[in-house]
Amino acid sequence: MQLEPQFEIGAVLEREDPRDCLVCSRFGSLQELPAGARVGTSSLRRELALRIHHPALRVGVVRGNVGTRLAKQDRGEFDALIMAAAGLKRLGLADRIRAILPTAQFLPAPAQGALAIEIRAGDNAVRALIAHLEHAPTRAATRAERMVSRALGGSCQVPLAAYAEVQGGELRLRAWAGNVARAQAVYAQASGPSTRPRRWGAGGRPDEGAGRRATAGSGSGGGLARRSRQRGGGLTKPGTPKRGTLALVTRPGEPGQRLSTALRDRGQRALWWPAFDLLAPAELEPLQALLQRLAEFELAVFVSPAAVRACRRWIFADHGGRNPDRRGRGQHAAVGPQAVAGCGAARGIGPVPIPRRPDPKPCGTRCGATGPCRAAR
Repeated sequence: MQLEPQFEIGAVLEREDPRDCLVCSRFGSLQELPAGARVGTSSLRRELALRIHHPALRVGVVRGNVGTRLAKQDRGEFDALIMAAAGLKRLGLADRIRAILPTAQFLPAPAQGALAIEIRAGDNAVRALIAHLEHAPTRAATRAERMVSRALGGSCQVPLAAYAEVQGGELRLRAWAGNVARAQAVYAQASGPSTRPRRWGAGGRPDEGAGRRATAGSGSGGGLARRSRQRGGGLTKPGTPKRGTLALVTRPGEPGQRLSTALRDRGQRALWWPAFDLLAPAELEPLQALLQRLAEFELAVFVSPAAVRACRRWIFADHGGRNPDRRGRGQHAAVGPQAVAGCGAARGIGPVPIPRRPDPKPCGTRCGATGPCRAAR
């Protein structure tokens, strides 16, 4: 979303229909599709919208150009397709559009339906030649949308939507981002003068009502975390919240909830939105084989409560004399108070001081290792 410094956008043409559409030969709307019907798309944004608003449908990945995708639908590989209305209209295929999808559910991608002409920076002659193609409302809207994408790291791998509308000098911006695996999204909206689209795209004050969350089957919501416009982002120091900022906590489970609560207790607005899952390894054999060789290591360090839980029955099976050789002669340690607490009353488990920078001096770990201090690495 960032042009190289030697280029610039010389003109932005008037926007075609920015909305998504339904391509289907048998049904007139997504609501008419039966449960289990297969809907094709290659967009994570559209997939997430389907999973939230139409969870009974199956989502399949469809690849290829427009003609290839339509042919797959005609052959019956998909019951329906979700595509960009602008592309079909520009190719003269508007008759394939069965229904235009509402932006309340299928918010467009940033700059969807818009065309721009890229020129060399400072090329006034070329800019003058294409000046008559410029459409100021489209430039303002797409600039705000692209700022949202830039602020949130938008790419083909991020389910992200942003759509701005300009009416009477006022710009209204709506956006959401989400997690496809969890079928969840957070929404926000902002409005302001269309002459300042960068402000509203990069974190202007949201309208009242933002802050809600949508999940599968729950309909629309709001609450996209805004990037801080102050330098540095986040908290300046422990216990000092930044005015007007919202902290987005993405860690799942109890640690994420605890962090969100701690931030709120300090006066920081915080939204807990788990963006990933912590899953056990699909194959345990490599881990078990490594644990069987613990006697070969001088120091075994567990860096999280999850690691302690995963290895607990292997590491601590020697308690009570059941397996005195399991741990060998090495020492075990845990990094972090939660990992240490997870070790319980197991013998030989304690915190390991890890310096911020490697230091050849002894760190006081008493791990029994010879040679350079490994904990300093």
